[in-house]
Amino acid sequence: MKIFTALLLLLSMSANAGQVTLTAEDGFKLYGDYYAGQTNKPGVLMLHQCNGERSMYDNLGKKLAKQGIHAFSLDFRMYGDSVTDTVNMQKIRASAADRQSGRAEIMKHRALWPADVLLAEQFLREKIGKNAPLGVIGASCGGGQAITLAGRKSVDALMFFSSGMDQATLDKYSKLKSTPTFIIAAEGDNYTFKSAQQLFKNSSHAQNRLVNYKGEGHGIPLFKQDPNLADTMVGWFVQRLAL
Repeated sequence: MKIFTALLLLLSMSANAGQVTLTAEDGFKLYGDYYAGQTNKPGVLMLHQCNGERSMYDNLGKKLAKQGIHAFSLDFRMYGDSVTDTVNMQKIRASAADRQSGRAEIMKHRALWPADVLLAEQFLREKIGKNAPLGVIGASCGGGQAITLAGRKSVDALMFFSSGMDQATLDKYSKLKSTPTFIIAAEGDNYTFKSAQQLFKNSSHAQNRLVNYKGEGHGIPLFKQDPNLADTMVGWFVQRLAL
């Protein structure tokens, strides 16, 4: 079943990024930022963590674009600008009668994320061309979405940023273990750290990387802890996407 509908590119372009509106099949509006690269260059799709939103990738997107790589960051439903009065993570949690009903409502919307991510992938593909290399980074909960996308579409490089995963998601990765993979985690971020070790153990590409940090940093704080992290991530994508 086709899941894609019209893509609307807003005219509010800046020197580094342009806000993009994607319209999902159910009419829901999803928002993202596009960082334009160079003609005939690869792309990187950036999926945020669930205690953040797409702005976490603003610096990284600009750095990728400077290297000629097209980058696109998406706000998941319920986060950032991809919200309505009812589809809003904070409002759902605040108005839920109890934890169970709130979680049920959240999971209902999260079930639509894979289709939303496919829509974002289509947008980026239209910028880079159908045969250009594509990388995907998933932070925290975004890591599972990156794996789901890679199981359905051609992905040439995967990056997991503080991404804790259950066994079912790790099993999905086993089918992608030959894909070049870069894994980042902090030792004190226990669930994430354990997942990172398992991901690296399961991977088979000779040039895969695992970067561990001290402390409990989960995603976004690691950019501050290591000011060179964004450059390291960009450098890896430059190498793996064969620029």
